[in-house]
Amino acid sequence: MRWGVLIGLLLLAGATPAEVYRWTDDQGRVHYGERPPGPEARRIELPPSTTSPVETDREMARRRALQKRLLDSYAYERDRKAAEAVRDAEAQRTKAERCQSLRRRWRRLSYAGPIYFPGPNGQRDYLSEERRATEKQRLRPAYKAACGELPD
Repeated sequence: MRWGVLIGLLLLAGATPAEVYRWTDDQGRVHYGERPPGPEARRIELPPSTTSPVETDREMARRRALQKRLLDSYAYERDRKAAEAVRDAEAQRTKAERCQSLRRRWRRLSYAGPIYFPGPNGQRDYLSEERRATEKQRLRPAYKAACGELPD
């Protein structure tokens, strides 16, 4: 029982506000402390605390909720950027494949010899010079869009 009383008194002593003193030293600097160095120190009255534990808990809960919302928004933004990077990489890969395909087709159309495509019945469909020029003209904008340059 004596220990309980002693612990209770110690807790009460810890809950009382500390005394704060102000003094000026020989060089004219102002100091603050809990123990006065001499009689020239003045005791300062501190205003009582206006926040109750309940208000402090509410404020902390509000801050935690704000922090959680901020962290959630950061995570959302990070995930959005990662997904966008994946989409951009896929689009770049698709564009590069399209460019390679168009370059092969352009080289084939630029070949000096006879050019043919398999026809619907399996026979060879040879391109005339007019049709070759028309195909190249039709292919030029797609080549520029996919490869970023005009073909040679």
